[in-house]
Amino acid sequence: MGRGIASEAKQKYPWLPNWAGAAITEFGLRVEVNWECKLILFPVKHNFWEIADVVLIRKCLEELLLKFKMTDFWDNPKYKDSRILCPRFGCGNGKLDWAEIKPMVAQYLKSERFVVFSK
Repeated sequence: MGRGIASEAKQKYPWLPNWAGAAITEFGLRVEVNWECKLILFPVKHNFWEIADVVLIRKCLEELLLKFKMTDFWDNPKYKDSRILCPRFGCGNGKLDWAEIKPMVAQYLKSERFVVFSK
């Protein structure tokens, strides 16, 4: 979590590396949601020094969609105007090209509730 959006999140939430590390140790590289703080752990690399892994991103996109389908997020009036803000997965320090990732993201995150942003 030393660079990019992960580093920014770590600055705002100093406990984040411990939470993410514990989740990865217990469950492996998969999507986890901290509902209390509204943060999503979305791994894109197996090791911090590698380029992002397209297969891992696809797996995590599937998991992300499933996590939100399994909750009342979509139907709960409390969240009716809520959006899930997502970075361009793997395209910053992960060194992937957005043109390669964008179609995959569009395939899974079809709802207008998912908003992909760039810095």
